[in-house]
Amino acid sequence: MSMIDFGKTDLIVVGSGFFGATVAERMAELGNNVVLIEKRKHIGGNSFSEDEAGIECHRYGPHIFHTNDEGVWNYMNQFTDFNNYKHQVVAIRDGEMYPIPINLTTINRFFSQAMRPAEAELFIELRRVYGAACDNLEQKAVSQIGLALYQAFIEGYSKKQWGHNPAELPASLIDRIPLRYDRMPYYFYDTHEGIPVDGYGQLFEKMLASDRIDVLMDTDFLTLRDAIPSDIPVVYTGPIDAYFDYSHGRLGWRTLAFERSIYTMDWYQPLAQINFPQEEIKYTRIHEYKHYTPENPAKDVTVVDMEYSKRTGECDDPYYPIRRDEDLHVYADYKEEASKLPNVIFGGRLGTYRYLNMDQTIREALDLCEDLK
Repeated sequence: MSMIDFGKTDLIVVGSGFFGATVAERMAELGNNVVLIEKRKHIGGNSFSEDEAGIECHRYGPHIFHTNDEGVWNYMNQFTDFNNYKHQVVAIRDGEMYPIPINLTTINRFFSQAMRPAEAELFIELRRVYGAACDNLEQKAVSQIGLALYQAFIEGYSKKQWGHNPAELPASLIDRIPLRYDRMPYYFYDTHEGIPVDGYGQLFEKMLASDRIDVLMDTDFLTLRDAIPSDIPVVYTGPIDAYFDYSHGRLGWRTLAFERSIYTMDWYQPLAQINFPQEEIKYTRIHEYKHYTPENPAKDVTVVDMEYSKRTGECDDPYYPIRRDEDLHVYADYKEEASKLPNVIFGGRLGTYRYLNMDQTIREALDLCEDLK
């Protein structure tokens, strides 16, 4: 830190994920001298990927870039080309494969039917369970897909994924899992989708290549902030509760753990991602990274991650905000404190305690930079 001349610094950015990297790149392009402080030993946040056994592997779980935002798409294409990967997911339950999100094929296979879309829609309508309110994930799910599909594909998976009973989780979480009455096999409907052909690691290196950006890795901003001149603006993308030393309590986050294996075979599974909704199977998903880059298939080797999910402990990196009612009350206290800091802007998933897709994160960072001009 002492090697940086803060007398020439116009902006400090904390965190080098998509929000921080976008802000740093844009503000440097506008002529500002930026110091980017990254706690980890690499840039890119949870989107970071790197080569292993000749395969581009995502260190923190797969990140498929997808968007309908033409401005975001054009912006990202300045730093990388994307391949044509289209994400497909299946769930294995009792040895049978079912497309996810739940679609016409899933419904027909699960109920041993051969229905057309309109017939399936009526079939599900008759099985929906309507209550007085849809205040939590369980209530909203059974009101949308019925009890049988909920118990088969949502209940156990959500318990494993979030570390809570679905009746204790926000109803909004089910909005990310649509119900479809067509046979479209792909997970996303977005106009643009793909994986950076040279990997996310090189994408971030290009974003942060400006001579006006000084990157400090393996550096914890929170241990150094008292030494930073108070008149230098800070864009902070770390966990907001950590910024305030957990003075109002810890927010609820979940984190991921991966058990990686390298196999001497061409393929381990038929798709990049397979979900396991049954609670007795402890992992939630299996990822095989070769599928994400079919244009560069390594021969006779493949890399597989078994993914486990849990609530964060004090030493775990937070990945996803849980956002139960008690969490939102705590976050409101932090947000009020944040509003009193004239020179600190909180952004990104961790800084604003929201679930954001990559393109949403980039859009908010681009909009912020327009405001900061």
